[in-house]
Amino acid sequence: MTVPRSRRISSLAAQLYLWLVIVFLFMPAIVLVAFSFNASPFFNLPFTGLTFHWFSKAFHNTAMMSALGNSLKVAIPTAIIAPAIALATALGLRRASRWARRGVDAAVPLPLLVPGMIWSLALLLGFTRLNVEPSIWTVLVGHVLLSLPIVILLVTTRLSSFKHEWEEAAESLGASRAMFVRRVVVPHMAPALIAGALMAFTISFSDFVIAFFLTGQGFTTLPIYIYSLIRFQADPSITAMASMLFIFALVLFLVVAKLQGREVKAAAGRAALASVGATNRASEDES
Repeated sequence: MTVPRSRRISSLAAQLYLWLVIVFLFMPAIVLVAFSFNASPFFNLPFTGLTFHWFSKAFHNTAMMSALGNSLKVAIPTAIIAPAIALATALGLRRASRWARRGVDAAVPLPLLVPGMIWSLALLLGFTRLNVEPSIWTVLVGHVLLSLPIVILLVTTRLSSFKHEWEEAAESLGASRAMFVRRVVVPHMAPALIAGALMAFTISFSDFVIAFFLTGQGFTTLPIYIYSLIRFQADPSITAMASMLFIFALVLFLVVAKLQGREVKAAAGRAALASVGATNRASEDES
């Protein structure tokens, strides 16, 4: 069957438009990476040569490395705490009533609709009323709350495919509760938990607004440090560090996309098997 020429032209035009949008979105990051290899200490064209000097200077900048360590001190616990809370929430919703599940499903995405500055100001006012001084702990709480809605959506979506028959089969085979969790629940939820942890890590590591409002004296995350350098000191080592962060975030995104792609393929496979089984049962009933 030959595809009509008009349909092929429209398909090519749609693909071209898609790639133009992708290039438009990533062009600033591409320019950033290009300037990180420029030998000139100024952000100007044409390039005076290629060099890795700015990457070496970034790693030898003790203040920048300290800010990088502070970002990791917040992002790593966020990547652990947010999936754990999301898993506990998802497991609790399975035993809740239908109306409670609908209410939570409607309320969880709402923080994503609130602008980051308003969310940060609300957290700052809340901590102030509780007489809590800004510190690494306030930033950690803010980042967990910031990433939690997305992680809950990932985990609850994965848990919705969990079947009660698996638990009944495990009990009939004599498996203990701990063995059932270790051999069935954890492997089934692992892709969503890993994807949620990576998402939480990326959100926390790259956040500027919440960290800017909730950070304490003497504690500076990497985005805040880069912002201070851009305001007062134009240094190409900034582009070098930002380029490494961009590549790191891109790798994490590809890993999450790969995990989610596997989830989609697995769901499609389960749907295909279910349809085949339904067709076979229907043919048996007719015969």
